[in-house]
Amino acid sequence: MQQFLADLKEKKNVRESLRGLIDEIKGNPAESKEVLAALSKDAWCELLGDEDAKSRKNAATLLSLLPWSHADAADVAEALFSTYEKEETLFVRESYVKALAAFDCKAHLDELQARFEELTNGDFPEEDLKHIRKERQQLGQLLEKLQEEKGHKRKGLPRGRKWLFRSEPWLLDLLQQDYPEGKRLPFGLLVEGGNPKALIENRLYEQLLIQIPQSKNAPIHEDDFKKGFAQCGLPAILSELFEGDKPFAFRLDIYGKYENDRRIALMKQAAAALEDATGGRLYNAPSDYEIELVLFPRRDGSFGLFLWPGDLGAGRFAYRKNHSAVSMAPQKAAAAARIAKPFLTSGAFRLDGFCGEGTLLLECDRVAKAREVFGCDIFGDAIRGGRENAEAAGVDIHFVQRDYFDFTNRVTFAELITEFPDLFHKEPGEKDEFFREFFRSSMELTMTESTWVVITAEENLLKKYVRLHEQLSLKLQAPFGKEKALYIIRRQEDGLDEH
Repeated sequence: MQQFLADLKEKKNVRESLRGLIDEIKGNPAESKEVLAALSKDAWCELLGDEDAKSRKNAATLLSLLPWSHADAADVAEALFSTYEKEETLFVRESYVKALAAFDCKAHLDELQARFEELTNGDFPEEDLKHIRKERQQLGQLLEKLQEEKGHKRKGLPRGRKWLFRSEPWLLDLLQQDYPEGKRLPFGLLVEGGNPKALIENRLYEQLLIQIPQSKNAPIHEDDFKKGFAQCGLPAILSELFEGDKPFAFRLDIYGKYENDRRIALMKQAAAALEDATGGRLYNAPSDYEIELVLFPRRDGSFGLFLWPGDLGAGRFAYRKNHSAVSMAPQKAAAAARIAKPFLTSGAFRLDGFCGEGTLLLECDRVAKAREVFGCDIFGDAIRGGRENAEAAGVDIHFVQRDYFDFTNRVTFAELITEFPDLFHKEPGEKDEFFREFFRSSMELTMTESTWVVITAEENLLKKYVRLHEQLSLKLQAPFGKEKALYIIRRQEDGLDEH
């Protein structure tokens, strides 16, 4: 680092020294104070006028990384803006804008907005478009930061549109029961019209997208992405959803069976074409986006275009403050509750022996309100997270940190609802022992007339132990993902069963 600073003082190897200092500070931010102290403010700002374009680019980047005092920061921001206005080398300009984002430059909001409009509406040579796009992207992000309100206000929900439910195939099968007129596609279930609010509140999907209409004369195709985007119905749908005319930060994804390099190249090509087609009103910002656009390949080589506005369905599971990598996904818990609903009873005493953060219990409580609910788990973090989740959902659950096989209670339970932990890594003898202990504990903890809802991948073992208990009978087996199934088991001592 000292050599870089010495060279800068002597104005030698300027480009390399600036680059080296940038790398040093990014690797160890604490060194920024020493770097700042090595030269005067004026000396640092003079580097913005270096005759080498890449040196000017590096100087702008470095200035944005230094810990300036409040007074000096205002002067540096002015120097950056002044040189940005004068800069004629296109590939340098985006670095000035990116650097300005580290400073308070609200005083230049009008000029920055005017430049954005110029880049949006101007005609530029093909060879300049790459750098024009990059500058426009940085300006869009800077303008959004400078404006008091980030993003756009939601106006309402579009009606008369087509919606795509994205979820696992078995969940789409359940969704198809809700929307029998829906069209099954390789990537989801397409539903036309309907009440948007009701669609959004459905608890079985992972993601809900809005289909963007396309011009019959200009389908979206990789041969001319720009033409297809320019004539599609995206602007109209955005105006239905949001207020204002600020630029939209977007992320674009492409589904389909592509090699990774091919997919990345297509995404870059499509994102650049979308920016051009919208004159920069939409700019590509994959790490800080407001809306997501998804392209699905069609058999004829064109693409379907879908929009995710960023928060559709986010409130369905607002109670879920805590979860872990092994937690049951809430839409799966909702599906389990849907399947089990005909066998559940309101006012029952209910237990989950491997409850985690309580998602399954909470979703079952939505379809059949229990009188009293217990959740048992050996993991303390899960129990603490479950208590917070239950409080947020307004449901009273007694969470107990204990091994289910050691759990006891003065009152037996009418309903047992649980998903077994994964046993894939267990030896056959260990799996058999787990089932033996589960059925022993469950026979002790449940009423002589009770319902068990069990989710497991071990079909043969489950059926074996049901057969070994004459009081138990299997009433339903339903798919629950690729490897698991949901089983409804009835316990009935006298052999009679009203269900």
